[in-house]
Amino acid sequence: MKYTILVVTIIIIFTSCNQKNNNMERYDMEQHKVLGKKPTQIIYKKRGDTIIYMSGFDNGGFYLEFPPPPSYFIIRKDFYPNGLLESKGKRMGQNLRIGIWQFYDKHGNLIKEVDEDGKFGAIKPEQILQFLDKKGHINLKTGDGLPHIVFSEEQPSQPSYTYEGRLDIIFIPQKGAEETPNSIGFIQEEDKREYPYFYVIVRGDQSNGYRKIAYLIHGETGKILETEEETDPAYYI
Repeated sequence: MKYTILVVTIIIIFTSCNQKNNNMERYDMEQHKVLGKKPTQIIYKKRGDTIIYMSGFDNGGFYLEFPPPPSYFIIRKDFYPNGLLESKGKRMGQNLRIGIWQFYDKHGNLIKEVDEDGKFGAIKPEQILQFLDKKGHINLKTGDGLPHIVFSEEQPSQPSYTYEGRLDIIFIPQKGAEETPNSIGFIQEEDKREYPYFYVIVRGDQSNGYRKIAYLIHGETGKILETEEETDPAYYI
């Protein structure tokens, strides 16, 4: 009787784990095979009004999901070599992590959640976007100036695209605080960083002579500390 109960328990646990993995989001290898000519080719697909940028898949892969305009965020999803989801979360601009990011082990178990909004001071990323909107760099009502992909379905098997990523926002935490993934390379050894700040880059296009403007913004007061402007077509994506 005890042996029977033990076997039934093991079966239930095994079935539960299988159901959990089956419900877990996986990298869409079938879609990849349909559109891709080789495993590492970057391909694109459209799901409703969301455009998905897919890349992989020998050592894993990732998605960049672009909700329809005027959305100001991108959803990033990374996948293990076994196809299961490794992490997911939202990014503003090209790199700034916002909101709740979730991390999973190779078996599909949620192992960590990180509130990326907790690192900001009094000034939040949404206020940075409002500032850029007032300056005319972006349009929060239409989504103009925010990273997005223009998708063409003229050739479904080989979709053409245009990627526009003219905005980048880097958050530099106060010294002693945990560094952010996109602040590496922007922090100097001698930088005292007595306050957090944002480094915001807006890149132009041919219509305005490839003008690039960068703002250094105080993360607690919102004061514009520095403004840099230059023309550099090499920065245009």
